[in-house]
Amino acid sequence: MGGAIDLKSTPGFGSTFQVELPFWYSKSVIPDDAYHLGASRISLVQLAQKPDQYQLSIERHLASEKANVTISTIENISATIIDNDAVLLLVNDIERHQQTLIDIYQAYQQSPNLLLVFVLRK
Repeated sequence: MGGAIDLKSTPGFGSTFQVELPFWYSKSVIPDDAYHLGASRISLVQLAQKPDQYQLSIERHLASEKANVTISTIENISATIIDNDAVLLLVNDIERHQQTLIDIYQAYQQSPNLLLVFVLRK
């Protein structure tokens, strides 16, 4: 599949994970139907009050890769994790939502679904 995962960690301050996934379908001059996310159900969960440009950009990009993208709320996280192949939690204030993220991790750490957290900085 390609891509990369990077980890930076500082004792006493925390860790930062960066995930890069190659998007083949939308980057190709002649799109190849073998490389798209058409069978993938991906839900975006914005922990901010309203959608921002980051959520809209991620949503547009995933849609261009033919992913089946839905928008969900944190209140529906249980059903969202069950019903989707991947759930992307979009966080722009890690300190404000830290306890929520800890609670989600503790409740769903055994979930077979991929649960990613993006820290969006302005």
